[in-house]
Amino acid sequence: MRSTPSATATTAVFALTSLLLAAGVSAQGSWEAHTRAGEAAFAAGDVARAEVELRAALDLAMEQGLTGRRLEVSLSNLARLCEHTGRLDQAQPLFELMLVATEHRAGPQHEDLLEPLSAAGRVALRAGDVPSAAAYLKRYVEVADATAKADATELWQVLGLLARMGTLQDSPEDALLFQRRAVAVMDEDRFPDAADRAQMLESLAQLELLHGSTAAAESLLDRVVVLHREADNLPAAMAALSSAATTALGAGQPELAERLVARVLDLDPPTDVMISARRVLAEAAWQRVPRGGTLEDWLAAPSDSQDLDHAADRLQALLAVQRVTLPPDHPDTAQSLSRLVEVAARRGDLGGAADAQLQLVQNRLPHGGDGLVAALSDLVAIEIASGKTAAAVATNGDLIRALDSQARASDPRLRPALERQLQLLTELGRKQEAKVFKKRLKGR
Repeated sequence: MRSTPSATATTAVFALTSLLLAAGVSAQGSWEAHTRAGEAAFAAGDVARAEVELRAALDLAMEQGLTGRRLEVSLSNLARLCEHTGRLDQAQPLFELMLVATEHRAGPQHEDLLEPLSAAGRVALRAGDVPSAAAYLKRYVEVADATAKADATELWQVLGLLARMGTLQDSPEDALLFQRRAVAVMDEDRFPDAADRAQMLESLAQLELLHGSTAAAESLLDRVVVLHREADNLPAAMAALSSAATTALGAGQPELAERLVARVLDLDPPTDVMISARRVLAEAAWQRVPRGGTLEDWLAAPSDSQDLDHAADRLQALLAVQRVTLPPDHPDTAQSLSRLVEVAARRGDLGGAADAQLQLVQNRLPHGGDGLVAALSDLVAIEIASGKTAAAVATNGDLIRALDSQARASDPRLRPALERQLQLLTELGRKQEAKVFKKRLKGR
């Protein structure tokens, strides 16, 4: 597909041409002399002098019109200097003008277009102009395919950029196809080092997990680990496996996540990686726990299954690590405890449910409020289901005090708590205490 110059490029053509003609420039010296002087100054670090000379060379090239390699070389030199100094707004139109000039000379499918297409795409991407960058780089691939003259390293790098842009532009299918081809081209290139190869393979593995083949992803990760092991970089291998395991969870692949984490644990990870691994294992097991229902439902109709047993073991292992590495009231610990309560209640493990719920209550005591009220309410329900009436009275008393402390007499949760306390005390034969709550209920 033949592209047309962007509005920026067209504007640049007319603006630059008009400026030079209006100025009537008649630069001193030859094009070659200015070009050599500019290149030498740039190599010596004298950027200001380099720009003066390269602009003079461009002035001379422009006098020849939009034909000839001198114009293209001058545009390229000045554009690269602007890019080097961070002036992307100036570099991009110069590269685009170079593309127009090259296509005017060589035609729409010539290998000489590869350089300006690559440069224009690169600068547009750095400037945040993703649509233009994608258009230039896709055309680069078209010309590379038509001519078979592209440098292999540059081609897989361009394909990798297109894959990342596909992700940015919410085109996952395009991203996957470009990344697959980038890896295929890279595999035929002898120059990439182990780090570059591992990065490209890991990127493809992530895309395969989300949009392609999980089997292919696992095979790619095998190669990533081998590369990192050969480079004696086990932390990078663990990071790649851990990241992929998290992605697998998000893609609804708990079995794969577990396999990947098992490999992380085999590498004797440090504490922070260990915590992350345990979290993934617990999450993978949690994904298999049936959804729905309430605490009362689970307590009334317990069941058992390997999935519930598995989840209980994994949550306990995670909680053991969290207890020694996180503050007692950390949200992650609270989440693990809440899940453990549910799993224990579903299994009919009332003792386990009560123990975990009691820890939740203790974690929320310093903060009070609705979080503590909810935790106490669930603990009362578990204790009643367990036949621990005396313990339920004590907990329910704490619940009533917590509700009273909020000074909301109309709170709909207060009356059921009072009625429950009256009933529990009556069952225990503690009539004097029960009268207090009976009287309080009559006054409401």
